[in-house]
Amino acid sequence: MHGPGRLVAVGWTLVLALSAGPSSTAAPDAIVPLARAHAHNDYLHPRPLLDALDAGFTSIETDVWLVDGDLLVAHDRREVRAYEPMLTDNWMRHFVRTGVGPMPEDERRKLREIVAAAHARRQRVRFWATPDSGPGVEAVWRELLRAGVDYINTDRLAALREFLRRADPSPSQPMFR
Repeated sequence: MHGPGRLVAVGWTLVLALSAGPSSTAAPDAIVPLARAHAHNDYLHPRPLLDALDAGFTSIETDVWLVDGDLLVAHDRREVRAYEPMLTDNWMRHFVRTGVGPMPEDERRKLREIVAAAHARRQRVRFWATPDSGPGVEAVWRELLRAGVDYINTDRLAALREFLRRADPSPSQPMFR
C-alpha cells in the first residue's frame, strides 16, 4: 500500500534499439548507424539520447524507476530525487479547436493559463490528441508554440520539423528552463 508520504519504487532498465541500413549516398560527416554500439547509462551525458544518436549508436540504455505513478530516470534507486515533471493531457478534454478558423479567445486564454500554471510549478507541458492532419494542423501547432507549450505532439515528424524550422525563432532552445 502507498499513500501520502510513502515512496513506492519499481525499477526497470530500458534498451532502445534502433535499426538503419547503410547509406551509400551519405555525406562524409553524416551519422553512420553503428549496429554494435550500445550507450550505457546514456543520461549521464550532457545531451542524453542525442549524444548517442549523433554518434550513430543503435542501442541506448537507461534505468527507469516508477515512483508514485511517475517514471523517473536514474542509474540507481538511491539517485532518484526531486525532478521537473511533465504535465501531459488530452487536448480534446480541454479544447474543441481543430485548426480550421480562428481559435476562440476563451480557448486561447485557457491554453495560456494552463501553460503558465504548469510553468509556475516547474512542469513542462505536452498535449496529446492534438489535431495531426488536415488543413488546420499548422494553425494548431502555431497556437501551441505561441502559448509556450514545451512539446508539440505529432506522428508527422517531417512536417513538424519543417514547421518548427520556419515558425520557431529558436527551434533548438527549450521553451521552459
